[in-house]
Amino acid sequence: ESVNTLKYAASTHKIHQKLSARKSSAIASPSETSALRNENRKLREILDELLEHQNSPLDDGRAAVNHYAAMLKKEQEIKQFAKIEASDLRGQKAKLTSDFESLTSQFNESRDTITNLRKKNKEIKREKELSQQLIKTLKSDQDLVRRSELEKTKKNEQGNVRTETQLRQQVDE
Repeated sequence: ESVNTLKYAASTHKIHQKLSARKSSAIASPSETSALRNENRKLREILDELLEHQNSPLDDGRAAVNHYAAMLKKEQEIKQFAKIEASDLRGQKAKLTSDFESLTSQFNESRDTITNLRKKNKEIKREKELSQQLIKTLKSDQDLVRRSELEKTKKNEQGNVRTETQLRQQVDE
């Protein structure tokens, strides 16, 4: 009986070592850590049960065999649970990888859009500055035209006054 108990304890200890090695060798996500804690808790429960049965005498050899079979069944359940968890974690990893790639793509598109908008903004500012310079140039040209028209008008008026005074002088003579 104690030989079987020790064999089982040794096999559960090996499982625990494998899980510990897997846990320490990988960067564990929160879900992996939780799964490993659950597996560890189940192994402790099995070990506690083994220790309880080791301390109580098992009268019947059949009871020892049944106990060992139950422990093997629990071990199989733990292995099955670990396989399911590993499969779930692979699925989660694939989904997270896909989400990350999608977000990276969106980020790159946004960055390109921002870069394009900045370029367009610079072009608009440059065009605005050119427009303002053109407006200033046009205003100064308009002022020059007005001044030259005023000067022509003044000269014409002065010329008309001269010709009028000349005509009066001629008439007076």
